[in-house]
Amino acid sequence: MPNIKKNYSSKKTKKSTSKNSNNPNNDAIFYFNIAQRLKKDRKYNEAIENYKKAIQLKPNYLEAIFYLANLLQQMGQYVNAIKFYKIAIQLNPNIPEPYFNMGNVLHAIGKFDSAINCYQIAIKIKPTFTFAYLNLGLLFEKLDRPLDAIECFQKLITRTPEFEEGYNALGLILNKLGRLEESENIFNKAIKINPNTPKFYGNLANVLQKKSEYSKSLIHYNKAIELEPRYYEAIFSRSLIYLLTGNFEKGWQDYEQRWNLPTFNMRKYSKPLWNGQQIKNKTLLVWAEQGFGDTIHFCRYLSLLKKQNIKLIFECQPQLIDLLQTLSTYDEIRPKKSVSDNEFDYHIPLLSLPAILKTNLKSIPCSSPYLQVPGSYQQKIVNKLQFNKNLTNIGIVWSGNIKNKNDINRSCHPKYFSTLGKQENIKLYSLHLSKENEIIHNSEFNFIQDLSAHINNFADTAAIIEKLDIIISVDTAVAHLAGALAKKVLLIIPYQPEWRWMLDRNDSPWYPTMKIFRQKIFGEWQQVLDDVYKEIEKTLKK
Repeated sequence: MPNIKKNYSSKKTKKSTSKNSNNPNNDAIFYFNIAQRLKKDRKYNEAIENYKKAIQLKPNYLEAIFYLANLLQQMGQYVNAIKFYKIAIQLNPNIPEPYFNMGNVLHAIGKFDSAINCYQIAIKIKPTFTFAYLNLGLLFEKLDRPLDAIECFQKLITRTPEFEEGYNALGLILNKLGRLEESENIFNKAIKINPNTPKFYGNLANVLQKKSEYSKSLIHYNKAIELEPRYYEAIFSRSLIYLLTGNFEKGWQDYEQRWNLPTFNMRKYSKPLWNGQQIKNKTLLVWAEQGFGDTIHFCRYLSLLKKQNIKLIFECQPQLIDLLQTLSTYDEIRPKKSVSDNEFDYHIPLLSLPAILKTNLKSIPCSSPYLQVPGSYQQKIVNKLQFNKNLTNIGIVWSGNIKNKNDINRSCHPKYFSTLGKQENIKLYSLHLSKENEIIHNSEFNFIQDLSAHINNFADTAAIIEKLDIIISVDTAVAHLAGALAKKVLLIIPYQPEWRWMLDRNDSPWYPTMKIFRQKIFGEWQQVLDDVYKEIEKTLKK
């Protein structure tokens, strides 16, 4: 999303370098100029005092009042800033900038209706006030008023057709709303206006990626990166296309640029990152960096590290420790952020291992199973749960982590399991935790049994999965867990898959016991579950 435009300043007053007590106007200009220099030197409190001295000598000194309001806003003194913006407006209600700047303050403190009013007045005074349109549109977008935002941005590019940010804002919101053809057209127009703006190519590539036009998308990512070699968002997005299409060599290389994005946080240690060099007899810390599913997925790489003749410490989420203790590929396993610098010589984030170890499609470590259920958990589940062996017992997961930005697309609804769940020879069990199970606690979904009371961590989930016949899951940690345990897992994924499931295949190079069922139409889950049901029918007949 574009950033809101910051405040406007007015034209500079004629400089006065000496104080003249016989002329208050000149003295006011003198103090104003001192304030300007102090502000430039970042001596803000002194600048404020001199602005106020200028205003005391000349109460209608509009420029000093306006600059004072701007500085007060910059310092976070919003109430005082609004006070002086209002004075500026009273002195001259026909200047748009004080309304615009006050709108920014009101926006910042959450008084959105008042901010909207200020932006609209600024536009009324100056119909070509580009940044007032931009900030008003962005505020409408923030308030989930997308149609008002689109109208704003459309007026913006109509009245100032050379204004790049207007096209960018309009193209982004159209993309967000799934109006991909319109978004594509807008970014193409923007490129014609300025063919040297990297973000236009990057945003167009994002749209094409959503449309599954991956070859075209790569062309535009490459152009964006050619124009701006440090365009890390484009490099990272390009990595996902490479990985999705099986070009692991380029994909893993680009994927390392994730650390230049605000959503990824590289650990700060005094010890160096491991870059794949020989470190015999040294200690290497491998730390989990992303979600549960990623840790389960990539912990397989630890087996390759043991060949290095090193001491290996693996640091992961506490909820996974009991489960991952069944790995025999490390020397120590510890909870996240519990290992200090003096305990290791080198460190590396878990998802950097495929790049370091030069993984391609043929060299994925996929021995199956590579995880086991801890013995104590096996017995606990046997004691607490008895599954009917005369039925086909199926564990299901219909939604993922709501914090995942793609969760709305990858999640479905338990209603799609009704045909399957109402078969006499099939029993469905929810593998969700309590919150996700709220939806099935009514008679409509009595064909699904809630097992959340028996699940405290992933070892519990693994023990339950081990006793079930089949797992059906959207793209979540449970799918990875079932695959790592070598259980029969039917993965249901959206039209636009996450990179690791690749394209146009119903198997997975990561999990030999997994079969993939893909949406053929965006958002259409019924067809996917119908195909799953047919697959289960075939299995039962065998």
